[in-house]
Amino acid sequence: FERLTGVVAIPLVAKTYATGANEARGLLRDVLAVVGEPDFPIDCIHRLINEVQHLIAHDPELAGAVYECVFGYKEQSKEETNMGGAVMPLISNRRQDYDMCRYGLIKEFPRFLSSATLPAVRAGIRAVQAFALQSHVLRHLHDGKNLNDIMFEFHFRGAMAHYVEDGSAIWDESPYPDQELQIADATFEWLATAAKADRIEDVNRFLDVFVSEARLAFLWSRLLGVGAETPRILGPCLWELAIAKPMIEEPD
Repeated sequence: FERLTGVVAIPLVAKTYATGANEARGLLRDVLAVVGEPDFPIDCIHRLINEVQHLIAHDPELAGAVYECVFGYKEQSKEETNMGGAVMPLISNRRQDYDMCRYGLIKEFPRFLSSATLPAVRAGIRAVQAFALQSHVLRHLHDGKNLNDIMFEFHFRGAMAHYVEDGSAIWDESPYPDQELQIADATFEWLATAAKADRIEDVNRFLDVFVSEARLAFLWSRLLGVGAETPRILGPCLWELAIAKPMIEEPD
């Protein structure tokens, strides 16, 4: 049944999404809801990601939910799985299969950015932060500390912004970066392009989304980096950020 769902039902629902969006949305959200359950069918998630271009076109908010869900969970199991067919069987494992789901979303992200920019920016920030929290922040918290102990608040663009230490001075400068950081790369490349083209309204909309979603230090650091590359447009927008206490005092 699970294979039938993955091979037939999910592609069919996604490809015909526009003909019955409300029902399709409910069905595909049910597919996403299994992520993280014991032995959930990764193949179904993989099939959904193969069709995510249809969600980007017809329901970018749901496409964003796919990114947030998939990057918000980390598969640890190395249980063997079978790939390929009878002629050329291949052996993989659950963690590798799930990593391929993430890879598919990474490769689709530029399309998402170009066709539904603000939902993509929001989803991309949430996705890459979820990954970095799991891989680089939470596992290094010791002595009963939690995120609140390494979080700082500051004012930016008329709102309360948040900064979380993440050790990115080491891992975001690595010559072998995590593949998931390609989402951050694409996001900030979009901002740099908008700034160089004097698209002030686009820049401001980006920053409004950014301040509401960004937490981890590496995101703030990358934003300042783009500002340094395009000071004429972004300089005035980011001056308040550049002199914020965490940016001056914290190592990341």
